[in-house]
Amino acid sequence: MDNFGTLEYVLDKYSKTWSWKLTGQRAVSMISKLVPEAWYGENIDEVIVPDSTESVKQLKAMMDRYPLEILSKSAWQRKVIKTFAPKPTLPPIKHKLNRAKSGDQFRGKLLNFQKEGLDFLLKSSGNALLADEMGLGKTVQTLSYVATEKQTFPVLVVAPLVTLQNWNREISKFVKKKSRNGRVLESESPSTTIIRTGKLE
Repeated sequence: MDNFGTLEYVLDKYSKTWSWKLTGQRAVSMISKLVPEAWYGENIDEVIVPDSTESVKQLKAMMDRYPLEILSKSAWQRKVIKTFAPKPTLPPIKHKLNRAKSGDQFRGKLLNFQKEGLDFLLKSSGNALLADEMGLGKTVQTLSYVATEKQTFPVLVVAPLVTLQNWNREISKFVKKKSRNGRVLESESPSTTIIRTGKLE
């Protein structure tokens, strides 16, 4: 495959900065559209491109389709590796989950995986998202957490309207102290409230 021009890493004598010099009519025409900050060099069909991460990305994208003869191979490889190196990712935090024991306020029996879910909630200090499959006891695990964690009462449960009766029933069933059991407040309130506008529907 023919080269469409040359690419060289040079110290530009006007800007006094290290830059990329491209030669070749087609290469100059294309890179001028991709990198508006580029400026013409001293000779015909020569352009100077500032050395930046974005410029290297645009040069690489152009060279994937229209190869250039690279005159500064080591500089180019160093810049490409630095620009396209994968960013380090943090390994996921793995908690060693134990089977936690529910607090005195909870009445009921958790399955082993629910006890591990309770341990997860306790270790996350409430900053967690419990996302089990349907029917695996997210409500029960949440109530167990509320009854186990210190100073959690009062608790506000925000839930879809169709689940409110279920929450009410589960609270009565699994949380001790009748005076603290949950109840649906203002049952005559509208079913939805648009928070942004404050309009009721």
